[in-house]
Amino acid sequence: MKIVIDTDVVISASISAKGAAHYLLDFFSKNENYSIVSCSKQQEEIKRVAMELCPKFKINTQVISNFYKTVKLIKIKEEAEDLVNDENDAFILSQAIESWAKYLITYNVSDYKQAEIYEKHDIIILTPALFLQNLRKHKLY
Repeated sequence: MKIVIDTDVVISASISAKGAAHYLLDFFSKNENYSIVSCSKQQEEIKRVAMELCPKFKINTQVISNFYKTVKLIKIKEEAEDLVNDENDAFILSQAIESWAKYLITYNVSDYKQAEIYEKHDIIILTPALFLQNLRKHKLY
């Protein structure tokens, strides 16, 4: 199953080892049933945000490195601006659409037009905590 993980989740996991984002990235790194999809634009964004936050937070760069090792890189052709409320998230959604991902995991669910995305592309948008709840419900975590 293909999954797209928003940059905010990766950064959160690199700041705190106790949050849902960290547990989720750890789960994906150990479970071959899930394929995490990313693109070079997201990897650049992760590096930029981590550098911006470095003076304020202790960033665990190993978490970010492990994320890079786990993902399958794709090239996105166009961005889905019409399906997001924040155009900066268009490329994240494009990754999900172009890779035929089933889930997009983000803390910013309100940045996406969820009903329309699900109707057009069958992509479910969840927070890390809700995704973990779903895994536990189905006894997968």
